[in-house]
Amino acid sequence: MTTPLRHTTPMRGAILIGVLWCLVLLSLLVTVMLKSSKLDLRVTKNHSDSIEAHYAALAGIERVKALLHQEAQAARTSGATWVTRLRDAPEELRDVPLGRGVFRILRAGRDGEGPGGIVYGITDEESRFNLNTASAEDLKKVPGLTEPVAAAIADWIDDDHTLTPEGAERESYLSRSPPYLPRNGPIESLLELLLVEGVRLDLVLGWSEWVTVHSAVRDVNARGKTRVSLQKATEAELAAVDGISSELARAIVAQRGRGRLESVVDLLEVTAPQRPNEPPPQPGVAEGASRGGAELVEAVGAATAAPGPRGGVSGQRLVSEQLLQQIADEVTTAEKLELEGAVNVNTADWRVLACLPGVTETLARAIVDYRSSSGSFANAAYLLNVPGMTREILKGLAPRVSTRSETFRILSEGYFSSTGARKRIEVIVRLGAYDFETLTWREDV
Repeated sequence: MTTPLRHTTPMRGAILIGVLWCLVLLSLLVTVMLKSSKLDLRVTKNHSDSIEAHYAALAGIERVKALLHQEAQAARTSGATWVTRLRDAPEELRDVPLGRGVFRILRAGRDGEGPGGIVYGITDEESRFNLNTASAEDLKKVPGLTEPVAAAIADWIDDDHTLTPEGAERESYLSRSPPYLPRNGPIESLLELLLVEGVRLDLVLGWSEWVTVHSAVRDVNARGKTRVSLQKATEAELAAVDGISSELARAIVAQRGRGRLESVVDLLEVTAPQRPNEPPPQPGVAEGASRGGAELVEAVGAATAAPGPRGGVSGQRLVSEQLLQQIADEVTTAEKLELEGAVNVNTADWRVLACLPGVTETLARAIVDYRSSSGSFANAAYLLNVPGMTREILKGLAPRVSTRSETFRILSEGYFSSTGARKRIEVIVRLGAYDFETLTWREDV
């Protein structure tokens, strides 16, 4: 007896429906797994590109350091005044290919500089005003810095607990929660200013374009050689300087015996020493009673101004402004091997120059105008060519300025267009004779 076939068709239909549902579920599962895998792959790729972007940024920093080193070496070899071309160099520092990505070196433009306010280049810290070497009076001249905040910064930096009028000392900081003490020493970063009484983040951001705590240059000449000390050098060492005769060397040694040479500008006051049994010079004749008379004698120079048996007539000034410009880069009155806070008159904005002692806004603008029309200053003595600059102003200014920079801020960005991954690294480095010293390092700025 055979089984009836009328129930077989519905059973087969149910099985088919079950199989179809399984296929649907499997398809959904595969789709979800594929999407998840694709997402994982994308995350992995983004992470991989972020790592590569980090190393691209590092490559940008090393590229800049190599170029700076080459420029500096070439300048030392030739003895030329050096202002790096990397301050604005899009052809070398914009979107430089590296593997699948690029690196770029950028900085914020000043006064409409660069398209969109972005410049592909670096900046030097010597173009900024150093807070650590400034007096309370100097600080008041920083754009946007009020008198109470200037006094508070001065109290934060000085090594005592004496309260500056309108300033803040340890009593103010011990009353805070949590309490802390002022540093009483050099500021280590601009962000440290947020600890100072009266300082806010918006103020720091506003000052950051004009101030620094890192600027310093070595006390060397254009060829990288240590300068000769006007305070300590012997006559023979001074006479070895090109432009300083043995008579002038002897006069410099005699001059410092009568008082300290505070600045290279004091060389303009060096006179020929009086010889034994020689009557003292008559006022208004040998030394020049007026500035016009002094200039007439100085313009002739040590070798030709009414020469006596051994050179200049006693009492005559032996150094003209032209001779000072010739020798100013070879000599120094500084006692330290490093000039902290020196402002580069070839790169500083007029607002920074106006913070220096004795420099008004008018004179600061005149310095910028002069270098724009006549080229870079070879040394500080060439500032005498600027309209409005006097010997008295330059005497106080010369120890505070430089015509070269050695400390540079580099902001490097590694970028991958395929994923949009990017990494930024900002460093401040100081160029030495043969290598670089890293002063600060910040990532993801």
